[in-house]
Amino acid sequence: MAEKSTTVEKQGVGKNDKNASNGLSNPTKFGMAGIAVALFMLAFAFCEIITFNSAVFATVLTMGFIAPVIAGILEYVKGNSYRATSFVLFSLFFLTFFFFITGTIRGEYPSGNTIGIFFMAWTVVIFTILAGTVMKKMGMKMIMLLTILALFSLFTLFAGIAFFTDERVISIVAGALAFATVLAILVDFIKHICIRMKESKI
Repeated sequence: MAEKSTTVEKQGVGKNDKNASNGLSNPTKFGMAGIAVALFMLAFAFCEIITFNSAVFATVLTMGFIAPVIAGILEYVKGNSYRATSFVLFSLFFLTFFFFITGTIRGEYPSGNTIGIFFMAWTVVIFTILAGTVMKKMGMKMIMLLTILALFSLFTLFAGIAFFTDERVISIVAGALAFATVLAILVDFIKHICIRMKESKI
C-alpha cells in the first residue's frame, strides 16, 4: 500500500514538473508577448494616435528586440531551431526599424522610400516563415500561428506602402493590421491559459 502511494506521488510530481516546464513560462509565449507589446505601440503610431516618440523607440528596442532574442536563445537550448531562428529574425526586424526611426547610425534618417523597401523585404521574409509553418503538421496551434504570421505580413506590406506613398489612410490600415496581430496573439494567450487551467483541475 505504501509502495503504491509512493508511485502515485512520484507520478504526480512528474506531471507537475512537466506542466511547469511547458506552462506559462514557455519561451514562445515570452517572445510573442514582446512582439505583441512592440506592435501595440507601433499600431498607435501608425494610426497617428501618438507620434513616433521615445516611448515607442524604447518599446521597440526592449520588447521588440531583446525579448524575442532571449526567447530565441531559450528555444535553441530546447532544441527547437525553427522557432529559435524565427524569433531571432523578428528581433532583427525590430532592431533595424529602431535604427531607421531614430537615425542612430551616423545620425541620418532614411527616406520614406528606403523604409518602404525595408518593409517590403520583410514581407517576403515573413511569407517564407509562413510557408515553412504551413509545411509542418497542421493543428489548432499551427492555425493560430499562421493567423498571427499572416496578419504580421499584411502589416509589413501596408506599412511599406504607407512609407512609399505617404498616404494617411494606408498608414491607418497598417496600424489596424498591427492591432489585429496583437489581438490574435492575445487570443492565443487566453486559449493557452484556459488549457493549462483545465489540465491543472484534472
